[in-house]
Amino acid sequence: MSTAISRDTPTAPSVEPDRRSPDPLRLRFPARPVPADWPQTRLPAAQLLPRLLAAPFVADSPAAEANRRRGLRLVLGWLHEQPGDSWQQRWLASGAGQDGRVDWRRLPIGSAHATGSVSSFDEKVVTSGLLTLVCADVIRPGLGWLLTTATPKRLASEMGRTRDPAGFAALTARCTARPVGESTTRVALHRIAVLLAAKGGSVSEITAGDCLELLSTAAQVCTVPHQRSPYFYQLLHAVGVFGSEAAPTVAILTGQRQLSVTQLIDRCGLSNQPIRALLVEYLAERQVSIDHVSLVRLADTLGRLFWRDLETHHPGIGSLRLALPVAAAWKQRILTKTTRRTRPDGSIEQVRSSRESATNALAAVRTFYLDIAHWATEDPARWGPWAVPCPIKPGEIPHKRQAVRRKSRISGPGSACRSCPPWSRCSTPPGLRPRPVWSPRGPPNLGSCSRSVISRCAASPRPEPIPPTFGPRTRPAAHAAT
Repeated sequence: MSTAISRDTPTAPSVEPDRRSPDPLRLRFPARPVPADWPQTRLPAAQLLPRLLAAPFVADSPAAEANRRRGLRLVLGWLHEQPGDSWQQRWLASGAGQDGRVDWRRLPIGSAHATGSVSSFDEKVVTSGLLTLVCADVIRPGLGWLLTTATPKRLASEMGRTRDPAGFAALTARCTARPVGESTTRVALHRIAVLLAAKGGSVSEITAGDCLELLSTAAQVCTVPHQRSPYFYQLLHAVGVFGSEAAPTVAILTGQRQLSVTQLIDRCGLSNQPIRALLVEYLAERQVSIDHVSLVRLADTLGRLFWRDLETHHPGIGSLRLALPVAAAWKQRILTKTTRRTRPDGSIEQVRSSRESATNALAAVRTFYLDIAHWATEDPARWGPWAVPCPIKPGEIPHKRQAVRRKSRISGPGSACRSCPPWSRCSTPPGLRPRPVWSPRGPPNLGSCSRSVISRCAASPRPEPIPPTFGPRTRPAAHAAT
């Protein structure tokens, strides 16, 4: 049974430093670098403002245009107060683009409050001002910020209206001709608009490396699975952005989908390099005797559930020889897991529940220690320095208790009673069924069953024996006469 342990407001997902080795696919398909300077971001305010107040940035209605101009002046006035020689440098210096989960609107609104020129609608119109700067390629926020921020909205529609109408028209026509889910289409168009906002240029300038970089960033910052969908790559390929010889899907582009043992450990993000090298070497030895799915689970158990957890709770740890309090605390933590759930009101609830794979994790770590100790006797120079006493004793792995729980979950009220003969129709609940006592000279001993159970079992008639379907073969009558 799960238990809610805390409830708080939504926070930004923790994006830790990438300690993984360079991805060969990213080296083969590099992303476009974002330059520190480009012509639009160095325009002075006197030249920039008339350009932003003209087509194609003008809104459709007079009221929307008035709100856009108000928001544009608020954002430009706020950025003008920041240090830097370009609008991009001022945006980076403001700190608004560091965390997409934090509401950036409080910064320009606070600046307007300081000058006294503020209205009740400024919080709503200020987003349109930043949206105009992004679509006009004046500032280029980072991919992580664009994937997590809630404002500005309508990025894809505004990019299609102001930056690249022909490119987004082709994408929309493709979506209409080959429709998929509405949510999938909306996410794909937004991801393409994010690439334009972060990298600059038009749809036709997007590269496969840009898509791989976006997918890698989305895997770190996006918590909802469909937000990490690679469908936008397939959509770009369908309209001819990558050429006819390019891979039509990301799955085909990646080629070999099985990760190596080094990649399996590196995605756990371990700090201690000697332990990381030991785990890679250990998995390489085990790889020849287990299938790839088991290898992935073993790497996740040893890398993330075991050593990464120890590094999180005991910073600086660097030895497999665990102190008794350290080992005992880890064995308690592995029994439970904490998941984050979003409530209907938008708040985040942390729920703690029992970990079904705790027994397997304990057994895998114990096997890891025992394997190294055994291999140390055969190759002391290679494994001897890592051979230490195992912190998990045989009795601490509840194999029998876990098997009983699993059997109780599988067994249902309709299962046969173990105290009654197989031909009886006993309806005793599984939890109340005693162990059967069979006699070699007679029927089973039903004395341990309740009186009602005995009556039901005794009343169950024994089925008639089924005649055998085999026997001496007889000749047909026609042949017998001959």
